[in-house]
Amino acid sequence: MQHAHIKERAENVIKRFEEMLPDELQAQLEQAHREELMLLVEAALSDVYVSTLYGVAEDLEKLVDAYKKAETIMQEPI
Repeated sequence: MQHAHIKERAENVIKRFEEMLPDELQAQLEQAHREELMLLVEAALSDVYVSTLYGVAEDLEKLVDAYKKAETIMQEPI
């Protein structure tokens, strides 16, 4: 599922890049180069996605630790 989302976003980046090129350069951009560019953009987006998920996982671990600590404190007699 995420791969399809990354591919779609990569296609949008490539499309926008091509729109920014002058017409004569757009005509020179061969399909092989488009595919190479697509792979590079997909790899970059995948890296950002994985890095973001890793950060979220770290944050969740901190929350779990804080919850466990609070739960331990709450179970202590007053």
